[in-house]
Amino acid sequence: MTRLPAWCFHNLIDLHVEDDEKVKCIILSNELLQLQKLETFQVYRCKFVEEIFEVEGANERTNSESQIVVEIPNLKQVKLRRLESLKYIWKSNQRRVLNFPNLTTLYIRSCDSLKHVFTSSMVGGLLQLQHLHVEDCKNMEVIVKTEEDDDEVKEEKVWFPCLKSLKLSALQSLQGFCLGKVNFSWPSLNAMKISTCPRMKVFANGHVATPALEEIDTGLRRCYVKDDDINSFIIKNQTTW
Repeated sequence: MTRLPAWCFHNLIDLHVEDDEKVKCIILSNELLQLQKLETFQVYRCKFVEEIFEVEGANERTNSESQIVVEIPNLKQVKLRRLESLKYIWKSNQRRVLNFPNLTTLYIRSCDSLKHVFTSSMVGGLLQLQHLHVEDCKNMEVIVKTEEDDDEVKEEKVWFPCLKSLKLSALQSLQGFCLGKVNFSWPSLNAMKISTCPRMKVFANGHVATPALEEIDTGLRRCYVKDDDINSFIIKNQTTW
């Protein structure tokens, strides 16, 4: 990808990067603040991309103890496909936090080096997320990874107020959505598909509240879950995946 001049990012609405075999990071840290108008973001078949959003540059230093929040306020849709070297969408960082306050759709497919999608501290900036689909990522272990020191703190609660559909499919290494001490509340979730996730033995170690969910699509059949929590359903149907 030929890097655009900094001034170009100010008016960028749609960004589509495809078949680039040179770039390792799509958006550098010094470009993040320029993306105020960006609405859609698609990256396909970029062989060497390791990171989508660089939260902190390699030469960036700060003496400030306060946390800096960087928002990409209008971004609504992100699609990532066939990025075989991708390790991070964006890294969790104690000094700088990246927020996507209006992101509604995240699709990830065939990103074989990606082991998790978010850390637990990242999801607080995703309150408008409606559709989360992760497919065919053979080394994906969890969707939400807890931070290293989360085991030392009390159980926390993560709220996805707008999440309507969740699809986890063909994830051969997936052990669960989240394995830390996290409770999830998904009041709007009404469509869930879990298929071909043979290593999943539990959905989450915390409680998962899904009052609007009535059934789960396993790829082979639709299963009624209104009277079950998701963890109980996973345990009962392990052989289905």
